[in-house]
Amino acid sequence: MAYAPYCLSFILPLTVLAGNLLGSGWTFGGLFLLFILYPILDIALGERQEYSGVAKPSKVIGEGILFLHVAIQMATVGTLLWRAYQEGPIWSTFVAALSTGALSGASGIIVAHELGHRRPRSFSWWLSQLNLLSTCYTHYTIEHNHNHHLNVGTDADPASVPAGRGLWRQIIHSIPGQAISAWKIGGRTDSGLSNLVLRGWALQMLLIAAIVFFFSWWTAFAFVLQSVLAVLLLEYVNYIRHYGLRRGGNEKQTEQHSWQTESRWTGWTLFEVSLHPDHHMRASLPYWAIGAVPNAPKLPVGYYGLFWPCVFPKLWSRWMDPKVPRQIDS
Repeated sequence: MAYAPYCLSFILPLTVLAGNLLGSGWTFGGLFLLFILYPILDIALGERQEYSGVAKPSKVIGEGILFLHVAIQMATVGTLLWRAYQEGPIWSTFVAALSTGALSGASGIIVAHELGHRRPRSFSWWLSQLNLLSTCYTHYTIEHNHNHHLNVGTDADPASVPAGRGLWRQIIHSIPGQAISAWKIGGRTDSGLSNLVLRGWALQMLLIAAIVFFFSWWTAFAFVLQSVLAVLLLEYVNYIRHYGLRRGGNEKQTEQHSWQTESRWTGWTLFEVSLHPDHHMRASLPYWAIGAVPNAPKLPVGYYGLFWPCVFPKLWSRWMDPKVPRQIDS
């Protein structure tokens, strides 16, 4: 029963999967959940207090939930390809691609993030790479683990953002910045196809080319479109969980350099990624073992509830800038 709340994370994947199979208006399901219902639930269900992880942890159950998410992610992307190939360029296929992208960003990459912190080249780690391949963002794990976690809150981390910079400007900065960073990290250790970054990019290109060859250009477009939305949602999450929290010089990383929220709905459906300060302090721990950090900066609501204010930079800045701790504001 300790893991029962995390089973709520299957609502979005199963809804999108069903929408892809049923077609027509059902394809709106994922978009409705993620952008309308989930923000309401995020606010309505409130926060836990001093959450400290699952009381009776089970690695088999905890990992099993993640593995099942990977299976549903593959099935959902597969059904999107099937629908796009069968129906061609019509509105419901376009909506299905966006709903699938919503899933890929809110579940696919989040699960990949969790599994990507397992031992490199382990079974769990390879599953994370499979999820990232489905979103055309295979370099994420290398950049996230080997740069972001080391340099968060500094100019060396493209995913960290100073106060006052809007979401869209940050996205333009962060996406190419992380790709360049990953390329540099990969090139320091391996060359040619032994370079995991280059290998991932090559696989992405081959996958898109294969979709065009075996299906159609529209099918490939649908696949790329869902990948784009997934990456944009990831960058939104990166943006809100480190907004304005800077460190300079030789300042040590602490819990003060990541935002935290104990929102029930965000924590249950995004595998406690919202307990981000503890994750940065103890990155090797799985989602069921991390907890709230007492002195961390606190977001006003969960990740879903922050989405709509965040997409309007002036509104976001007016709301959040006063909340940035003065001692680390820059």
